[in-house]
Amino acid sequence: MALILFAASGLRAGELFGLEVKHFSGKVVKVQQSVWSGDIQKPKTKSAFRFVELHSSVSTLLGNFIGDRKEGFILAARNGSSLRQSNFIRRFLHAALKQLGIEKRGCHGFRRFRVTHSNPTTCPKP
Repeated sequence: MALILFAASGLRAGELFGLEVKHFSGKVVKVQQSVWSGDIQKPKTKSAFRFVELHSSVSTLLGNFIGDRKEGFILAARNGSSLRQSNFIRRFLHAALKQLGIEKRGCHGFRRFRVTHSNPTTCPKP
């Protein structure tokens, strides 16, 4: 789910891992906080406080992923805390890239993917 949300939303890693169930409302995620080294903090800039509209297929997947949960992080670690970016990269992202035969990369490429592949005349930039 994290890989899909990265590509579909253009969120920074800290913003994505800081999303809680309460920040999702049907087709939109509300960026109100970020996570860095396991600590919740304000987003990077004032303009980072925003609503990000998701494609209907992504919002459906996210709704199914959340299920009947009412609280907590959307992408939670086993103990309920937020995922750490370094763990996600090492355990999931690099493993997925290896299977695809792609050189190791970080999360920032996902942020640019959405802007690059959105139609600039109809899709607002994240």
